[in-house]
Amino acid sequence: MEMYYPDEGIDLEPGVQELDGSKALQFCRFRSDGKGDLGRVDRQQAFLVALKEEMFQAGTLLKIPEICTAVMSNMQTDFTGTQMLEILLQLKNGVDFQTYQPDAIPDYKDDISYVFTTEKGQRLIDALVSFDDIPSDIKATTDKVDVTPDGAESNNNSDTTGE
Repeated sequence: MEMYYPDEGIDLEPGVQELDGSKALQFCRFRSDGKGDLGRVDRQQAFLVALKEEMFQAGTLLKIPEICTAVMSNMQTDFTGTQMLEILLQLKNGVDFQTYQPDAIPDYKDDISYVFTTEKGQRLIDALVSFDDIPSDIKATTDKVDVTPDGAESNNNSDTTGE
């Protein structure tokens, strides 16, 4: 699908391609696909998986000091260099992204993307943000992206009830 939204400076052709920083940001910010913010979340997760795979290729590993210098000079954080390296090494060992899709309706109102939750959807959100158990009457759909240390990924859709 062509990603074209000139008001936001987004202009990407369809197909597999290597993205520079500007185009990666366009890819992650695009939401004019009928899915609004939910589609954008899917793209952001796909980007993180691809970034992780790229980061741990042999040629990229040799550039880690240069990459760290560029990152640290373009952001403010209270993380130390050692803490950043620890996070990077944890990423190398694998990341498990898991998202729950609450009962909700993506929609646009006055050209702004919204997600309107149902009462059940809101109860699921409340349980997740407070780290409570999912209520037993809610069947929650999860999209799980497993990024294993060898760079393989798998998408697993599963249903959980009161997990």
